[in-house]
Amino acid sequence: MFRVFTDYFDFTRSEKKATVLVCIIIVVLTLMPFLWPYFIKPTPIDIVAAEKKYRELDGLPEYKPHKQYYQKEEYKSGSYKNDPVKPFSFDPNTISDVDLKRLGFKPWIAERIFKFRNSGGKFYDIAGFKKVYGVDSNLVNSLKNYMRFPVKPERESNIYKKEEFVKKQPTIIDLNTADSALIVTLPGIGQAFARRILKYRDLLGGFYKKEQLLEVYGLDNEKFESIESRIIISGNFKTININKATLAEMKHPYINYTQAKAIVNFRVQHGNYSDFKSLEQVKLLDALTLEKLKPYLSF
Repeated sequence: MFRVFTDYFDFTRSEKKATVLVCIIIVVLTLMPFLWPYFIKPTPIDIVAAEKKYRELDGLPEYKPHKQYYQKEEYKSGSYKNDPVKPFSFDPNTISDVDLKRLGFKPWIAERIFKFRNSGGKFYDIAGFKKVYGVDSNLVNSLKNYMRFPVKPERESNIYKKEEFVKKQPTIIDLNTADSALIVTLPGIGQAFARRILKYRDLLGGFYKKEQLLEVYGLDNEKFESIESRIIISGNFKTININKATLAEMKHPYINYTQAKAIVNFRVQHGNYSDFKSLEQVKLLDALTLEKLKPYLSF
């Protein structure tokens, strides 16, 4: 077994030398990127000079680099300083960042001011401007005579106009002419009660007094008292001519079929009724029924 292994992996002297040389080359190539800066120093390139040269070759005007106001190192250390500039009038809501820096505001303060303005904020006085985080109060105080602010608009929600209170008079409803839309405006009367009132009005032929509402199913004294002052009764209600009406036409909530038939039969047997006194001769009609029925009968 060992002999087979040595037959495949045994090197001659020249093969061993070649293997060592390859290993050395691999190590040198691997370390070269790390060792290169120690042996060869890069030549610095003057970007401004190169830009100037290229512009001269292309026939372009002379390149004037913009002044760089701050770097990150200066940003952190606070070593940034502006060239002194004579103050001028300005509106903090419209002034540019360049002019803010010219007036002595640090670049990061100018950036915060712009963020505030871009988010919809607006300065209306010096106190509001001083709320910018990190702003130099002494610098603001020295510029306060040059700062121009817009007039702060009044909020409409803070303006109260005294209006004369006029009490709305409740609507008075005629029960014999009102529709359901009017009836439901009465306190405590909904659609269901409105339908019942209208149905009962049609059966009666119209109301002749307010108290008849108590005959509507479910309408109690408490509800009646709450709406009594809001309703009136006109004279528009139908009457029945008992000397001409047929049995079918005698139909009314205050009398039943038997009573209606008795009225018609008495008329057929004894002739027409002359007055309510003659109607009392119908035995099936009591005094209370006649009293209730009286407004609805004619002769």
